[in-house]
Amino acid sequence: MARDENQNAPPGQDPDDLAELLEETRILLPGSEVLVAFLISLPFTNQFAELTNVQRGVYLATFFSALAALICFVMPAAYHRLARPIRKKGAFKILANRLLIVGLIPLSFSLPLATYLVTSLAATDMIALVVSAVVALLIGALWWLLPLVRAHDRCAADDAATQQPAALPM
Repeated sequence: MARDENQNAPPGQDPDDLAELLEETRILLPGSEVLVAFLISLPFTNQFAELTNVQRGVYLATFFSALAALICFVMPAAYHRLARPIRKKGAFKILANRLLIVGLIPLSFSLPLATYLVTSLAATDMIALVVSAVVALLIGALWWLLPLVRAHDRCAADDAATQQPAALPM
């Protein structure tokens, strides 16, 4: 079955779903792991003792949200390994896809929070608020709004309209 035909397959039935899911997980995992590793090491630095109560609260919120995201992103691999053999692969793909989406929620919070924490140490709290708000808006627009309004469908329609064959001169 060609890829274009698979796009109309019911959820979980497209044979390319698992490959795409694995590739997307490979993109999400390293960044989440690095963020969590950075956050785990932060309390062991000398500068951590100098954090304000607000910065400590932001640190904890960042750490726990990044950790929650990482747990969700690792879940499909752990589940797959422990529950082998997977007899209902379609159901597993749907479950794994949902966990990746759920993991994006805490990751969407942890990145602006981490931005605030780092920026508040290097600049003023006001600059940190502005920069982290911009990061939050970018994540909201690019990770959530564009996919939910299915912007790629609009781009494909625009491309199809502009690629109409030109009329042949007579």
